[in-house]
Amino acid sequence: MFAQWREIFRVGLDRMRQLGRIDASADPARLADMFLAAYQGGMLLSQVARDIGPLQDALSAAVDHLRTFVTSDDQHIE
Repeated sequence: MFAQWREIFRVGLDRMRQLGRIDASADPARLADMFLAAYQGGMLLSQVARDIGPLQDALSAAVDHLRTFVTSDDQHIE
């Protein structure tokens, strides 16, 4: 299951890079792994704490990192 998700993220991020929405220096495979790690780690902590906060924080941090690769022409990644 995670391999499929990783590939979906990787393909989407690669497409964003090809379209110039994120910088050419962005590594889609590493970013895909980061999103999966944020999800998996956030879910584990949220389940243990019985609080959605850790998942929200982990995913927000992953999105914030992706934003560092956004090109100046395309600042609307949300």
